[in-house]
Amino acid sequence: MVFLPLAFRIELEMTDAILCTPSPAVRVSGFVSVDPIPESTQSRSFRIGTGVLAARRAGFFLLLILACVGLPGSVGSVARSEPRNAVKAVPGAERGTAEVPRDERFPFGLVYFAGTVERIVDGAAIVDLGAVHSLKPGDQIALFRLRDGQFVPLGTLEVAEVTATWIQSDVPRKFAVEIGDFGIFLKSVAELGTSTAIRDRTVSRLKVMQGYRNGYSTLTNMARSEALIEMMRQQKNWVARNQLIAGSIRGESLQHVRRPREAVLLKQIDLFRELDRAGRPATEAAGPEWVSVMAVLREPVAAGVAAGAVQKAPGAAPAGEPDIESKKGRISVLDVRQAVERQLFSRRSEERVVASALCATLLLEESLNEPQWLRLKLAQTQFPQLSDDDQYIAEIAEVLRKLRERL
Repeated sequence: MVFLPLAFRIELEMTDAILCTPSPAVRVSGFVSVDPIPESTQSRSFRIGTGVLAARRAGFFLLLILACVGLPGSVGSVARSEPRNAVKAVPGAERGTAEVPRDERFPFGLVYFAGTVERIVDGAAIVDLGAVHSLKPGDQIALFRLRDGQFVPLGTLEVAEVTATWIQSDVPRKFAVEIGDFGIFLKSVAELGTSTAIRDRTVSRLKVMQGYRNGYSTLTNMARSEALIEMMRQQKNWVARNQLIAGSIRGESLQHVRRPREAVLLKQIDLFRELDRAGRPATEAAGPEWVSVMAVLREPVAAGVAAGAVQKAPGAAPAGEPDIESKKGRISVLDVRQAVERQLFSRRSEERVVASALCATLLLEESLNEPQWLRLKLAQTQFPQLSDDDQYIAEIAEVLRKLRERL
């Protein structure tokens, strides 16, 4: 009974803001049109779209009346019933005002947003994440490429132009984007706010874009409305879970994938963030590309300090190449990477990256059962099969032995 008026309200408020926002297929402040739409086709599309919109509104009115009357067996009756195994609702969530619980164990409920590069325009990437997903010009997203069965970090993209469900990036200087690259960014539940705040913020941004409109697409507009409704629906679940990783939202290109390929990548990002939060230089040991992307994928700033940042002592090495100070001595993360490169030269590049991060951690955090510790951590990387690779674990143990001899 709650969802129907909410959806009806979205339909009314987004008539001009969302349904008239241009799609990436037309020119919008730098967007290049691939297939220009003839004026006659636009007019016909507008008339058809207007008819579809009127029909949808009529349907919402009917459902709203049924919900209010609450006839036996009607939608209203079903909406008032509570499923047997339903999770207890968070106070205020049904009104779109659910607050983030104040739990010191989980200071930030984090939400991943993942999409892919769908087109490239003069070197700039078009990614299927947009204003509906809380992006705005100036924001940054981390970019990864699936190469030879492994996710390789490329760097970050800065958002230049935004539509409802798409962004156009600036042209990166250090790498060239390719179609299919994965764009990922992170927001806290507190940053996203309540479902009402999500709706109001999105509608407000899209109204600003109204002046750029020069086309109309019923299918595109429906996708935009659905994306916003999904965000608002998920907000209650994020708050109810009360976990560090509250959930994820995927762009249209990834929504219908049965086994999301990026899931293992997100697990490794979580592992690196966990180790960094504990003061271990895992990300620095992984290399400069990982330092770049993890700057976007750390927890939000709290009290002026990033929760995932590694505190540097006075006189320490420059950011990105810190020293590892153990009880026995000091060694740089560059030395760790070089030792791993020599020992695991036959392994894939990202497998060596994982080894470097874990070696740097164990130099500071000696475990009574290092092989078992390694197996547990490897199961949290993008290569979970390495947790059963005895040869790989033995190679890491050999790197640690050589590095400890130098301390």
